[in-house]
Amino acid sequence: MYSAFTENPGNQCYLHSTKRCGACLWTCKSKWFPPGSFYVPSDGFMSGDHSKPCVMWSEFACSQHGIEDIFWNFGFERADRLWTTLEKVLDKHKDQNQRSVFDRLLDELSEEAQQKLDPWAKV
Repeated sequence: MYSAFTENPGNQCYLHSTKRCGACLWTCKSKWFPPGSFYVPSDGFMSGDHSKPCVMWSEFACSQHGIEDIFWNFGFERADRLWTTLEKVLDKHKDQNQRSVFDRLLDELSEEAQQKLDPWAKV
């Protein structure tokens, strides 16, 4: 994941957690790319300045958790655990898109851990 990506440099920044995402977006926004170094259809730009292909920077657009948190929590387990947890989270929050899938996955892990510690607790 990096701030210089051929299709849309800013989108990969959203895979990171808040601090790294913000740094990535800032790098992408402040770096001038030579003409022809990327391709973004004209309606893919989020601003009128087509020399800056990155999305507009906002700390509110970044997730609290990112792909690095998913790696540390699922990276040494079977892929089906991540898959079943992801399906559970997506089903549980079908019509809610205010939070990122990374944040929802980590919330679910936290709830599972709490339930193991106190099976009678309401989560």
